[in-house]
Amino acid sequence: MILRLNNQWTQLVAVVATAWFSTAAHAAPPGGAKEREYAFLDTKLTDMSKIVPDPVVQQGLIKLADPQTPKAEMEAEVDRLDKLYREAGYQVIRQLLYFGATHLPGKPNTSAYDIYVPGVVMWRLRIDHDANALLRAVAPFADAPDTDSRSVLDQLVLPVVEATDRGTGNETSAYKQFLVDCQNSGAPRPDAVIRKMFERQPSKSIMACEQVYLRQPRAREEIALAAHMIDSYVWQKNFDKTYGGTSKTDPAVAATLTKLAADPQWWARLYAAQLILQNPELRNGDLVKKLKADAEDMIRKVMDQVKG
Repeated sequence: MILRLNNQWTQLVAVVATAWFSTAAHAAPPGGAKEREYAFLDTKLTDMSKIVPDPVVQQGLIKLADPQTPKAEMEAEVDRLDKLYREAGYQVIRQLLYFGATHLPGKPNTSAYDIYVPGVVMWRLRIDHDANALLRAVAPFADAPDTDSRSVLDQLVLPVVEATDRGTGNETSAYKQFLVDCQNSGAPRPDAVIRKMFERQPSKSIMACEQVYLRQPRAREEIALAAHMIDSYVWQKNFDKTYGGTSKTDPAVAATLTKLAADPQWWARLYAAQLILQNPELRNGDLVKKLKADAEDMIRKVMDQVKG
């Protein structure tokens, strides 16, 4: 059975690779994936297993994971999914999310390779090159309470989003462009996505937010310097922890964090809250108390995780 699965997986990768190097695979991202429609932010979905499954799409994904599926049928399924994605955009990505959340290892009636299918399909359809489409698809699930949705979000989708900018010298632009598009369209501020951004990449997130929400150049410079100082401290602390060094909290870092916690910009205070959560040595009673009572709900949610 293991040999059959390995042969099937090799076959699936071969199908995807063949399609990838075709002219169609190098076409511009689909019009559907570039739509500026923000109804998705109002969805009442709470976890990925609550997505209404499209029977045709789900059966197609099951075929791709089935060791018995002939190569020609796999090719046909990949092409059909490509066409659907060009028509429906992020809704097709949500079908991949549903499949991923309901076919995690250990789930009933799943094969060893089911969990890889959504990622391979994203690669074939070039969804992995469209961070905006991915963020639209996962926006309702950024605060998902269930473990399965968090696993798909944290291990499959957001690493792909963050990888779109690697090597460009501007690793904030994937999230940044999503925030710009939301703001320009008049959409509600995507707080759940913003919280997830700061949880994963606090320093890059504060820089993205200051580029989107702040207009005064001098203030931008001050924010950039503050973030750089704190980021350098955290890097040195982690380096020392890994290699046996000893690091001390710099009073200037604590003072800068206190200043950010009192900043009128909500995203500067959110950065301070996230740094306090992730670095307990930076906490002090007054600072914790102040941020726990912040007017912004998303900051209070971060601080609810800080004991004391």
